[in-house]
Amino acid sequence: MSYFVYILKCADCTLYIGSTNDLDNRLHAHNHLKSGAHYTKIRRPVKLVYSEKCKTYAQVRAREGELKRLSREEKLKLISSRTIALDLNDLFKKFRIRIVRRRVRRVRRRSRTSAKSRKEHLEYKDQALKLVKERLEHWNKHYNFTYNKVVIRNQKTRWGSCSKTGNLSFNYKIAKIPLHLADYIVVHELCHIGQFNHSVKFWDLVAETMPDWQKMRVELKKIKV
Repeated sequence: MSYFVYILKCADCTLYIGSTNDLDNRLHAHNHLKSGAHYTKIRRPVKLVYSEKCKTYAQVRAREGELKRLSREEKLKLISSRTIALDLNDLFKKFRIRIVRRRVRRVRRRSRTSAKSRKEHLEYKDQALKLVKERLEHWNKHYNFTYNKVVIRNQKTRWGSCSKTGNLSFNYKIAKIPLHLADYIVVHELCHIGQFNHSVKFWDLVAETMPDWQKMRVELKKIKV
């Protein structure tokens, strides 16, 4: 069983200190029942402004005596400190609730976006693969590189990629952008077969067929993947 020592603020602004093992029922008695303390019955309504939890009856009685010996100023200071702590707890709770709500909204948006993205991927996958293979064949007549698999993926942040084993991956959205930008992406990944980096030699390779690659790169960055 738990015990509580409490402070009530009466209608005349005086303070009353008591103890109980049932705080809600005791507060109800102070405000509405004959069993409430005489002091509070003639000063209703009363409001709970402070409470402490104690483990034993002896502890709660001792603490009640300590609080009764405090001056009014000391009691008000104690009430104020607990009110500030409660206000801060409420603030933290509201802050945590806002964070959780934001995360839920973010997850929902991502879920809707992912569903739309999966649908688009299925719709454009074959079209994108056909386009990429045709443009690879066209540009590789110049480079004559050897590559392995060509796949279309539903990538979140990339237009394309090249593995060390020579596999080329492209975003399905390549089928939705202007052809000159699609060609830039194809040439970019194809040139990684020759230079697996972004060194000066790599960009020189790109420039052999895409002399305006810098302009196209800037233009492509304006399009959301």
